[in-house]
Amino acid sequence: MTTRTTTTEQQQEIAKNILAQLGGNHFRVMTGADKFVALESGLSFSFKGSRVANHCRVILTPDDLYDFEFYKYSPSKGTCTPVKKYEHVYDDMLQPLFKEVTGLNTFLF
Repeated sequence: MTTRTTTTEQQQEIAKNILAQLGGNHFRVMTGADKFVALESGLSFSFKGSRVANHCRVILTPDDLYDFEFYKYSPSKGTCTPVKKYEHVYDDMLQPLFKEVTGLNTFLF
């Protein structure tokens, strides 16, 4: 496995592209997404409105695909439980998978 080293600017660009593929500002509004953090090769964020999950990580793989992870975070219990993980996801599958797992609409059509 090849180790990538990314600059802060590259990390920000990857995170910005992932958010755009999820639906950009429309996605933020529809899901209450916040607490965005650019990761070395991805994006982590929290969202509201789903009983199943409330935190997500999207990681860009060396194959230019994504690993998509969902978690249920409970600050009162101090737990973060993995809910679902998809590997090798194409960019056009991010929105449908988000809806499938969380039940939240990310688009109007």
